[in-house]
Amino acid sequence: MNHEITTAARRIAREINDTPKEYEVMFDKDGQSLGTKPAGMWYVNGHHAPEGTVYTLTGRKGSHITYQGVQDVINVLNTSF
Repeated sequence: MNHEITTAARRIAREINDTPKEYEVMFDKDGQSLGTKPAGMWYVNGHHAPEGTVYTLTGRKGSHITYQGVQDVINVLNTSF
């Protein structure tokens, strides 16, 4: 198992730890935020997640996710395809 924490994991953790739980944040493969939307919102009428979205995570403000926790999510998603 890879225990290295990537820059993407650090960026994502910082962003979602500062985002209210009522929102989801969309990120590219490098952990750059591409936008937010209300949690549970579905795109309709031709609207889609921004181009390049690889990860979408719900905000964690008021709780906390560690860099390692985000890295674990990235590792699982990257090996699931």
